[in-house]
Parts: sequence; C-alpha cells; structure tokens
Amino acid sequence: MISKRAITGLDVTVLIACAGRSRMVTTLELADSTGLSVSNLEQILKQLKVNQIVKSVKGPGGGYQLCADLEQLTVLDLVKIFDKSNAPCRGESATLEGGLPPLVIDSASIENSFIALIEEFLASQKLIDLVRLLPQWNLAESTSVKTGRFKLKDPPPRIIPRSPNSVFQLSAFMSSPAFG
Repeated sequence: MISKRAITGLDVTVLIACAGRSRMVTTLELADSTGLSVSNLEQILKQLKVNQIVKSVKGPGGGYQLCADLEQLTVLDLVKIFDKSNAPCRGESATLEGGLPPLVIDSASIENSFIALIEEFLASQKLIDLVRLLPQWNLAESTSVKTGRFKLKDPPPRIIPRSPNSVFQLSAFMSSPAFG
C-alpha cells in the first residue's frame, strides 16, 4: 500500500519539520540528508508545496519551511499525497497440483479490510509524534538562530608558511614541516 515515494516524501517532510519554523531548509541540505538527487527531491517538494504542506522562498537565505500544522497532519495525509493509486493488485487464478481448482477465498474483502486497518493506523499517527522522535527536533527548538543575515560558515583556519631567518637555519628548516 505504501510506495517508496510516499516513504521518501514522509522522510523529507519530517526533516523539514525538524528545522522548526525559525529556519529554512535548502534543497541541497535535504539532498545530503536523504541521499536523493536534487531533481528527484524537487519533484517531491513540488507535491508537498501544491498540497500546502510546505512553503518555499527563492533566493539567498531561501529554502523550504513547513506551513502545515504538525498537530493536525497525519501520516495518512502524506501517504495519500504520494500514493494516488491505491488499487489492489489481483493475481491470476491458478489450478492446484492434480488439476483441482483452488480454494475460493474472497481475497478482495480480505485485502480491503487489511487496507482499512493500515489506513486506520496511519490516520492515528500524527506527524508531530514522528518529528519528536528525532534528536534534531529537540536541538532546533532549544537553540535560537545566531547566524548572520547570510548564514555564512566559519572560514577555515589560516595557514601561515614558515621560512628560515638565515642560511644557518636552512638545514633545520628543511627537516621540519613547512607549515605551522
């Protein structure tokens, strides 16, 4: 019943929700976290945006942010966004060994009741419950954003080359590392 695309969409939604309402999540961050290509990820994000689960901001400092209510959004809501065709697959009827007809079981009613149980379970699972399981959620809620406007990373440490002060220090310099 649940496709791989629906599970991936659920993962992406949870990752965006973990960032909280104070921070935008970029497509590259999501691609690194999920292992998906950017083009595949953008298709998933487009479906989330069309269904008003996330909102996007273009340009520097932009990205994606959750706009749906975590308390109201269920796992079933997200699965239905990505699984449009929930039609059950039916196999061909076969004959048993010895030419006997197979035991007639109403597989459609069994399958429908099984699907109803799965949907009932998924409808009872709120997205906030999944998000709270991840350690990123506690980190995002407890810390405030202390980065600048452009959210630049710290520069790498400076490398200062050393050189000998005189010809007499040249042999010691050649045996020591050049950078320090």
